Amino acid sequence: MFDSPKTQHPLSAKLAPLETSTLDAMYQIFEQIGKFWDNVADSSVYKTRLYAFMGNRIDIDPLYRQYYTTAQATTAPVPSSTVRDGSME
Repeated sequence: MFDSPKTQHPLSAKLAPLETSTLDAMYQIFEQIGKFWDNVADSSVYKTRLYAFMGNRIDIDPLYRQYYTTAQATTAPVPSSTVRDGSME
């Protein structure tokens, strides 16, 4: 069951890895969702899982890479202090 080959879209293998800044931006969104829903005591323990999940999504469908970079660009104008202090609620 767990020895099956990894599913990968043919185009995904040709994509460059996500930038560290994109990974960090997606993690910040993940942190804020956990705080808003009050369901993650320590989101840092899920950081590597989030990155692996994102990589798996890109492997299956290369469009996810663009979704993540678009999310980063969309949230970039929002000051991180605004998000952290709850002003975005």
